[in-house]
Amino acid sequence: MIKKKKITIKLVLSILLFLIPIIQFLNKNNLTQVFWGDLYIIFFSQFILFFIFFFLSFIIFKIYINRYLDFSTFFLINSLTAYTLFYFRVIKDLTIDKQNYILDDLLVLLTYFLLYSILLKFQKKIFHFLIRFISIFVFLQFSYFAFNVLNIKINSTNFSKIEKKKTLDIDIELIETDNSNRTIFFIVLDGMMNLDLAEKFKIIDNKDEIKMKLLKNKLFYNENFFSNYDLTYLSITSLLQGSYPVTHNSDKYSSRKNFFPSFLYNSSKDNIFFQILKKTKKNFYWSGNWWASCEENIYVKCLNTNFKDKFFYISKSFYFNSLYIYVFNYFAKKNNHEESVSFLKNREIKFNDNSFYFIHIMSPHPPFFFDESCKVDKNLDQNKNFKNYSIAYNCLLNLVQEWTTYINKTNPESLVFILGDHGWSFDNDIMFKNKLSKDETRFLPFLSYKIPEECVELKKPNSIVNIIRFALICSGSKNLKFDKDLRFQGFAEDHKKFGKVILKN
Repeated sequence: MIKKKKITIKLVLSILLFLIPIIQFLNKNNLTQVFWGDLYIIFFSQFILFFIFFFLSFIIFKIYINRYLDFSTFFLINSLTAYTLFYFRVIKDLTIDKQNYILDDLLVLLTYFLLYSILLKFQKKIFHFLIRFISIFVFLQFSYFAFNVLNIKINSTNFSKIEKKKTLDIDIELIETDNSNRTIFFIVLDGMMNLDLAEKFKIIDNKDEIKMKLLKNKLFYNENFFSNYDLTYLSITSLLQGSYPVTHNSDKYSSRKNFFPSFLYNSSKDNIFFQILKKTKKNFYWSGNWWASCEENIYVKCLNTNFKDKFFYISKSFYFNSLYIYVFNYFAKKNNHEESVSFLKNREIKFNDNSFYFIHIMSPHPPFFFDESCKVDKNLDQNKNFKNYSIAYNCLLNLVQEWTTYINKTNPESLVFILGDHGWSFDNDIMFKNKLSKDETRFLPFLSYKIPEECVELKKPNSIVNIIRFALICSGSKNLKFDKDLRFQGFAEDHKKFGKVILKN
C-alpha cells in the first residue's frame, strides 16, 4: 500500500512538472492577454512533449534501467530534467564565452548531462529530499499562479504601476486608450535613403516632383528626418518602443536578444512595446520577410499565416527560452520576398480598426528582387548594386503611392508612416564622386506620412524614436512628450566594439 502511494506521488509530481511551464508562462503580464485558442495550443504542445518523454523513458527503462531503479523514479528524474531544459537559454547567458554560440551550447549541455548523471547515480540517497523539494516547489508555483489570478481580478480596471520602468523609456502612464480607434501603419523600407540623397546620386530626376506627387496623395514629406541608429535591429526597436533601447551610457550587450525582431518573439517577457499594446488596447499585425519573419504569439498576429503556422509559432513562443527551441528553429519557415511586397499590392485586405500594422520590406537594399518592370525576380543579378538599388527605390516609391491611394479611400482616418529604417551608401568610388560620407548617409532615411486633418498642426517627428510617440499623441495621448532626437552609431558582431554604440554629433 505504501509502495503504491509512493509511486502515485512520483507520477503526479512528474505530470505537474510538465504543467508548471504553462502556469509560469501565464504570468501577470500574459494572463490578461492570452487567448483561449492560444492556450489550447500551448497545452497541446506540452502534452506532446509529455508523451515523447514518457514514451522514451519507458523504452530506455525497459532496455537499460529496469535493473537499477523503478520506472516512477526514473520518469520523475526525466520530468525534472525536461522542466529544467526550459531554462536552457537563461543558463547559456551565464556562460563566459558569449560570442562562441556552439561552445556555449556544448558547455550547457555538458552541465545538464553531469547533473542528470548525478541524479541517476545517487537517486536512492537523495530520494526523500528530491520528493520534498519538488513538492514544495510545485506548491509555491501554483500558489503564485493563484495569487496572480486573484490579483488581476481585483485590479482588473487598473494598469499595473509595477510595469513602469525607472528609465528614460516612454511614460506608459501618459498613454491613453484611442477612443477614435484609428489604425496605424508602419511601412518600413529597409535602407531607403531620403529624396535629397536620391537626387544627388541621380536615382531620381527631381525630388520636388516626387514631393508634389506624394502631397497629392495626402502624404507629407519630412526633409529634416534622420534615423537614431544606423543598424536595422536597433532602429526598428526604437520605432516600435518609442525609446532608445541602448545609448552610449548603456552596459555592453552581447547579443541581439533584447532587440528587433527577438523582443517580438518572446511574449513571456514584458517590454515597452507590449506595454503600449496593453495600454492602448490595440492589436498588432505584422508582415515580415526572409530576415525577420513574423511569428505569432499572444501579442503578435501574422498577416500571412494559417492554422499550421499559428500552431507552430505560438508553440515556438512558449518554448522560446528552452532547449526545445532548436527543434522549431530547424523547421522554421523562411518568408520569401513577395510576402511583404504583396501587402502593398493587395486591394482586398480589410484592415481592422484600433490596430497597428507593421510591414517590413527588405528593399531597396540588397538582396535585390525588383526587375526593371517592378516585378519580383528571384534570379536577379546581385552584382549590379547601384543600378538594382535605383530600380528598387523607384519601384517602391510608385508602389507606396498606389497603396496610399487605396488607403485614402478605405481608411481615410488612419495614420500611415512610410520610412526607411536607416539610409544607404555605395562603394567608395561612388561616395567619393558625390562627396558624401558612408557614416552620414546611413542616418538619412526616407519619411513620408499621412495623418488626420486635426493632427496637421502637431509637432512632427524628426527622428524614428518619436514616430510612435507622434502617432499616440495624434490618437489621444495629448500629455505624451517627444524624446530628444539623438544619433547612435552601432557595430557589427565581428567588430571589437560590438555591444556598444557611439553618440554622434
